[in-house]
Amino acid sequence: MRISKSLFFTLRESPSDAKSVSHKLLARAGMIVKSAPENFSYTPLFLKVMEKTVKIINDEMNSVGAQQILVPTMQNKDLLKRSLRYHPLQKKNRFMEIKNKSNLIGSLYEEQYTDLINRTVGSYKQLPLVLCQLTSGFFPDSAPFSGLIPSSEFPLFEACSFDTDSGGLENSFSKIFRAFSHIIEKCGIETTESEIESDIPMKQNPKAFVVPVKTRGTPFLLCDNPDCTICSAQSIARSGFDPPYQAKPEPLHIEATPNIKTVDQLCDFFPQLSAYRMVKTILYQVLLPDKKEYETIAVLIRGDQAISEPKLACCLDALDIMIADDETVKNITGAQVGFAGPLGFVSKDKKKFTIRVIADETVRNMANFLCGCNRTDVHALDVNFKRDLPEPPFFDIRLSREGDPCPVCKTPLTLFHGVEIARLSSWGSRYSELLDVGFRSDQGKKSPFFMGTYRIFPALLAACVVEQDHDENGIVWSPIISPFHVHLVAINIEKQLIREVSEKIYKQLTESGFEVLFDDRPGVSPGVKFKDADLIGIPYRINVGRTAENGNVELVERKTGNREIISLDSIKNKTHHLYPWI
Repeated sequence: MRISKSLFFTLRESPSDAKSVSHKLLARAGMIVKSAPENFSYTPLFLKVMEKTVKIINDEMNSVGAQQILVPTMQNKDLLKRSLRYHPLQKKNRFMEIKNKSNLIGSLYEEQYTDLINRTVGSYKQLPLVLCQLTSGFFPDSAPFSGLIPSSEFPLFEACSFDTDSGGLENSFSKIFRAFSHIIEKCGIETTESEIESDIPMKQNPKAFVVPVKTRGTPFLLCDNPDCTICSAQSIARSGFDPPYQAKPEPLHIEATPNIKTVDQLCDFFPQLSAYRMVKTILYQVLLPDKKEYETIAVLIRGDQAISEPKLACCLDALDIMIADDETVKNITGAQVGFAGPLGFVSKDKKKFTIRVIADETVRNMANFLCGCNRTDVHALDVNFKRDLPEPPFFDIRLSREGDPCPVCKTPLTLFHGVEIARLSSWGSRYSELLDVGFRSDQGKKSPFFMGTYRIFPALLAACVVEQDHDENGIVWSPIISPFHVHLVAINIEKQLIREVSEKIYKQLTESGFEVLFDDRPGVSPGVKFKDADLIGIPYRINVGRTAENGNVELVERKTGNREIISLDSIKNKTHHLYPWI
């Protein structure tokens, strides 16, 4: 590739909004260009890197028998409704409406895979199958990826497996997990294996390969014990907590709390009570699969804790949840915001609640606690379950925190930020059952497909390499995913000898199968060419300059900076030695 004939540019300064090393260097190297908020275009240089990462992915997926397909990004709305992924009233979803009202655009393809298999596979004899595709992934916001490239659209390589039973699915999952491990290892990326929040509420969380980042990203909790493997996204992490306050029940009493609404304000107003002895009541609006409108529920949690909305959605099997707005709170409680409480939702016989109420495990067995009672400017103290109000169902819906004990070994958990570069989800027979599809078993009966989906992000793999392999001068690509094998720099190409030698080297190497980036720009100083070469980071650079008069050129290794004078006659053999697989 001749730079003089290519879309090529570099920046001396990083974009002002770039936070991560990879974002800064890829932008400065002219590989990515921000085209809109949370959207990037990729230039020819970066697409060359993408080709290399996709080849690594394809090679590994071929080893597990994956077959390439391509399904539409426009998805049938009816399928999405039946799979409980889409609801007409849903205020937060991952699909975009288009003029064709029977279709939606989205980045989640499980329904498409299931529909394709249902139309083409009728017998157990055709299973197992692994299918894969390279497509685009669209995401509601860029926050999970902001530790690398803050984009809401990425090239996505996704595979899906179909098996006859759970044992087959487990086998497919293990094979593809190993394939993903090999892909990441070949790219030279250091990752942490973690559980991660699912795209939809599910009991078994997906597994992910996560790259720790220094800037923004998804928060994760990792057990400090080197012999323990616990690591989860903070939003779904489990952990231990202090046991509840317990004492002999005291008589319930109501206290005036004028304009005292928050836990901190209550702690100041009642200095003898800590947040540990209070119960917060938060109203949520929840959309359930079998409902035609949002339902308001009350969620109880200990005053010193916070709610994890992904955990809450999972325990409710909710399609959508959101905190109730002020008007809803006033209508449901009859009080100003800040005074909601379970006592206000108790029936006259104290045997049930008048709306749905659930509680976090931290509330179980609490005694003599403070809570709201749906009356403005008052709170109830020394409240006790069973005596003053019925016990609600309890779930783990709290947001685990750094320092909480590990649920397995009790070692404190450590918080770090990371970016998911690959995810593996085991769906079981969920989609077959919801979409009422299946195959004929060996006994002639209709049986559900057992499906897994497995996604990996080629562009993020490349960004991770940059994040981990760079220096003060720019990117340091590994030979396996570098956009080119050799960076050929013609110093003072206006000189006939330099031009003729450079052209001869370019022709010789390209005809031998090497990919060469040829800096043949006239009128550009050697210093600028060298700075651009260091910034782009191709593993080996050949400088054609004054030594060409003696039949020699300079070979420079990007990673170490080592320089070597080699003869023109040895260039081909030397390059083959550096890239023995070519």
